[in-house]
Amino acid sequence: MISMKYENDPALALLVRKLEEAKIRNPHWSLRAFGQRLGISSGALSEILRGKRPISLQTRRRMVERLQLSPLEQKQILVDGIADNRSGSATDYHELDSDAFHMISDWWHFAILNLVKTVGFKPEVPWLSKRLGLPSPTVKEAWQRLLRLGYLQKSGEKFVRRHPKLKTSSDVLDLSIQRAHIEDARLVEKAILDVPLSEREVTSITFALKSDVLPKAKEYIRKFQDEFCESIESEQGHDVYRLSIALIPLTARSKGKK
Repeated sequence: MISMKYENDPALALLVRKLEEAKIRNPHWSLRAFGQRLGISSGALSEILRGKRPISLQTRRRMVERLQLSPLEQKQILVDGIADNRSGSATDYHELDSDAFHMISDWWHFAILNLVKTVGFKPEVPWLSKRLGLPSPTVKEAWQRLLRLGYLQKSGEKFVRRHPKLKTSSDVLDLSIQRAHIEDARLVEKAILDVPLSEREVTSITFALKSDVLPKAKEYIRKFQDEFCESIESEQGHDVYRLSIALIPLTARSKGKK
């Protein structure tokens, strides 16, 4: 139970939400494991959650880095209690900043953009929710975000995807990209356990290399990725896949697929 003293603390509310999200992903996730991620003891974390201890600035900064928080979430916990006298345009900026963060970090945004191109696509939250295996509120929020950012656009009775090719920064530490990569690992693990071998490909190779050829190795990987998409991607597909040198489906099996 959270103490009434801290019930209006955005940092505390965010901490509770992140813990709940972690438990949804892994029911065995413990307070101790969550504390280790934040770099604090489980006892200290328990006291914080019960309102017995305030969240220090150092812990707030760790939350930003280790929980891969969006710009809006960062603002909420780092400037807590400071009056915001800025104009509405500044608020809009933070909303758009947060939108862009979530679009990159949460895999289902790109999945929805690609579902638009699949056979039998329906621009309906229940249909999208079933195909992606996600709660309706999550899908609805993502759909609205894609429209707000202009990556989805209505054309007559149909919805079309704008900006067909999207790229993020390379070799730059970005919390949204970092969170996306962590989520990739979870998706691959789930696919290995749940998806039939005939519908996925997960492979790896171990080798030695000199450090000075690492930039060339990265260049080859990025080139392969681009050439792979040019060769394999379909204008009208049946399912949506994600490649991390692990080819896994992000959608439930399409009934229309042969």
